[in-house]
Amino acid sequence: MNILKKFTEIPSIDTLIALNPSVRAFVFDMDGTLFQSEPVHALALQTLAINYKITPPISPEEVHRLLVGKADHLVYDLIKDWPGFPTELSLQKFISTKNDILISLIPQFKAQMLHPSMELILKEAKKRNLPFALVTSSEKVVTYRMLNEIGIKNDFIFILTRDDCPLHKPHPWPYLKALELLGLKDSEVIVFEDSQVGMEAALTAKCPTVQAAWY
Repeated sequence: MNILKKFTEIPSIDTLIALNPSVRAFVFDMDGTLFQSEPVHALALQTLAINYKITPPISPEEVHRLLVGKADHLVYDLIKDWPGFPTELSLQKFISTKNDILISLIPQFKAQMLHPSMELILKEAKKRNLPFALVTSSEKVVTYRMLNEIGIKNDFIFILTRDDCPLHKPHPWPYLKALELLGLKDSEVIVFEDSQVGMEAALTAKCPTVQAAWY
């Protein structure tokens, strides 16, 4: 399947259904798609870098382009050779430290994370008996905290986090598993993704995909 459409503003549910009249479920990525949470991830990473005195060898704009939308294990591989990166900072320690910082920031940012138009899509989907699921590269501890803080965790038919998947985006496994759990064909869903790695995963799974550029 190809990209259904790239949206710079969150569309109405009627617009989405018109793109794929066969749709029977929605599948959302979380960071940068469902939630405007990429800035919170960026601030958490920036805080970690300051705390450990890690110095990016590129501009902040280049850092953003390099790291946005990437899972923490990919971020680690990209920055572990930066000046000041401590040799004792393992991948596991890096992820847990960054997640601790991120969780501490959620209460400060949660009011801005779920856009009213996205909230409306979720409400309208429930009214129309269109289930929706979440497929994210974030760890379970972060995902569940965000969803609980915003109060929508129980609205999802299921949630697949990084911890639930043996293979991660850009591999299609998370979306293939989502189709299996939904009991649907690839043509019967609409996936929402913002990042290149997420788009690759969804499209390789042959899912009709909306490219989210609204945040």
